[in-house]
Amino acid sequence: MGKVKEPLFGGYKKERTGLIILLSLLLLLVFLWRMLPVLVAPPLTRDDEKTAAAWALFKQENMKEIPPADKHRSILAADTAANGADTASPPDPRLRPFDPNTASESTLRSLGLTGATVHILLHYRDKGGRFYRKEDLKKIYTLSPEDYDRLAPYVRIGTASAPGSRGAAESATAPAQLDLNKADSATLTLLPGIGPAYAHRIVAFRSALGGFVSVSQLREVYGFPDSTFRSLKDRFVVHAGDVRKINVNTADESTLYRHPYIRKQAGNIIRLRKRLGKIADMAVLQRACFSNEEKYRKIAPYLTLE
Repeated sequence: MGKVKEPLFGGYKKERTGLIILLSLLLLLVFLWRMLPVLVAPPLTRDDEKTAAAWALFKQENMKEIPPADKHRSILAADTAANGADTASPPDPRLRPFDPNTASESTLRSLGLTGATVHILLHYRDKGGRFYRKEDLKKIYTLSPEDYDRLAPYVRIGTASAPGSRGAAESATAPAQLDLNKADSATLTLLPGIGPAYAHRIVAFRSALGGFVSVSQLREVYGFPDSTFRSLKDRFVVHAGDVRKINVNTADESTLYRHPYIRKQAGNIIRLRKRLGKIADMAVLQRACFSNEEKYRKIAPYLTLE
């Protein structure tokens, strides 16, 4: 009889089994290596989580962080209180005299007021509201009693807002007519419906324009109520000769850009001037840079060729 042959793949099966065992060991080692941090440091238990949350809440409610520079003052205050001496807290360094009718947003924030309180106070002033005595600050419903007590000693109401002077400030003191190009912000606030914020916006817009050419331009002042404009428009006058003009042949692009009416055409004017050397005719300027005739009529009083 002939010699019996071994299975064709008998040797391969042994090699495959060894390879599978080797790969399994490698995968196990990788898994153990990835899990090592978890195995070494046990996870936080539910009881530990509750303890950490309770400690964080306790610190928030009962412990105040003391800046390093102020620690010695806190220790001194504690020693003073323990010895029965005067325990009055030192004055807040942020506080200083201020007029709630004229203080700017940055000033109000620097006094320690919240953003919501500052917003409501400014909105109240923008609507024509005024403070005639320090107790009027209590009208601001977001102002806490503690903040009022803290600020009250520093409130300084201007003479135009003193108690009992409201009618005099708004009628007897204010002129029958005001030159809109010359009245300062203090004079503007004498008119009903114009608080310090609106007065500031009117003066700022007038400065950016170079002067008003029409009383109707008050409608363009940001947030200015139409009802206030209609009630006051007859009390203003303007003189076109008071307007500051811009020479389109010599002004640089930044000067042109700063003007509210010319901003979008500043680059076109500069390019036209470079191409022509000099703009000699306003009609050329209108055709080249202002496709809308209404816009040109609005801008023209502020432009000159000389």
